[in-house]
Amino acid sequence: MKKIVPCVYIVTNKTNHVLYVGVTNNLLRRIYEHREKQIKAGSRLKKMMLVEKFNSDWKDLYSTLI
Repeated sequence: MKKIVPCVYIVTNKTNHVLYVGVTNNLLRRIYEHREKQIKAGSRLKKMMLVEKFNSDWKDLYSTLI
């Protein structure tokens, strides 16, 4: 049986102005969730700018996932 070990984490944003503190038993999943929350909370313009930064042609990237 796999033992679940919780850990305390502290993460920050790029400018080190915000600190997020929490406890999790799956650090990789939790870090992903923090990035997702930040994106969801952003404005439509910020989301569009993020897409433009990484996929300026707005290509359908589904085929690259499989």
